[in-house]
Amino acid sequence: MSKELQLILITAIHSLRVLDVTGTLELDSALKGVEVVVLPAGVLRKPGVTRDDLFNVNANIAKTLVKADSEHCPDAIINTISNPVNSTMPIAAEVLGHTGVYGPKKLFGVMTIDVFRPNMICFSKEEPETH
Repeated sequence: MSKELQLILITAIHSLRVLDVTGTLELDSALKGVEVVVLPAGVLRKPGVTRDDLFNVNANIAKTLVKADSEHCPDAIINTISNPVNSTMPIAAEVLGHTGVYGPKKLFGVMTIDVFRPNMICFSKEEPETH
């Protein structure tokens, strides 16, 4: 990655207030005034765990967190990474709708997280073999 691109990323990262919250005790205060929420919440799929099992656990987590978002930062853009994304997104949309803050331009399902870095390399016009 070029030095210029690294500086752009570092500048963007340092201008953000990033909070890591585990559990729900600090959730209310952490969400106040937040403009962008990233929800990488949930459990990972392990061998022997079906997609239904994963959904049952992660759907409840997503529901709880999106409800908190709607109460404490109703104007925030919400990016959910909770798997299965194609199933947790409709839940998030329903929760936001029930609380009266749903907006189709505010809710995103992040499914391409693993291609972010390769894309940055491609857009930097550097040769991939230098990384």
